[in-house]
Amino acid sequence: MRLRPRQLPALVFGLLVLSSSACNFTEDLDALKDEVISDRLENNSDLCLTYCDLSAEACVGSNAIYEDDNDCLARCVDLNDTGIDGERSGDTIQCRIWHLETAMQLEPTLHCKHGSENGGGQCVGVSPCGNYCAFLLENCGQFNFFESDTFSPDCTTTCVGYSLLGKNGDATGDSFQCRNRAVLQAVDDPAQFCPQAGPDGGEVCTGPPPTE
Repeated sequence: MRLRPRQLPALVFGLLVLSSSACNFTEDLDALKDEVISDRLENNSDLCLTYCDLSAEACVGSNAIYEDDNDCLARCVDLNDTGIDGERSGDTIQCRIWHLETAMQLEPTLHCKHGSENGGGQCVGVSPCGNYCAFLLENCGQFNFFESDTFSPDCTTTCVGYSLLGKNGDATGDSFQCRNRAVLQAVDDPAQFCPQAGPDGGEVCTGPPPTE
C-alpha cells in the first residue's frame, strides 16, 4: 500500500509515541528491578550480604554459584544462619562464608562448591561444634570448663579453633575428633572422659593426631 503525503506525519507521530512508550516501559522495568534489589538488601541479614559479596568476588567464571547478587540474596534468605563463625562444616551460612573466604586464597574450584546453596557435601548436616558443646554441657557441665551464663558462645568460639586433622574416633591427638569422641563417652564415665573432652585435652587429646 502506498501512503499519501498527508498520512506520513500521522505515521511518524505514531512511531514516536510507540518509541517513547517503549523507553518508558524499559525505564519503569529497570526502576522496578532496582526497587526489588533494594528491598532484598534491606531485608537480608549482614550475613547474607557478606555471603553474596564473597560469592560474587571469589567464585567467577566456571566456578560461579549464582547468576547475580539478586539471585544470591533471594536464595540466601532460606539458608540456616544459626552456625558459628569459622566453622568448616554444618549446613549454615557461616560454614559457607568460611569456604568462600578460603576460595579467595586457594582452590576456588573446591571451596566454591562448599560455599554453594547445597553445601557441596561439606556445609551439610548439623553444626559439629554445636553438637559437641551441647554434649559437653549435658555430660560435663559440672567440670565448669566455661562460665555457665556464657557457656554456649564461649564453648563454640573455642571449638572452632580445634584442629580438624584427626579422624572420627581418635583416642589421642589435639583435635576436635578426639574431644568429640571423649564427650560422647563421658555420658557413661564423666570422671575419665570429661577432662579429655575439655579445651586442654586432659593429657589425652594432646599432641599430634595419630597417623593411622
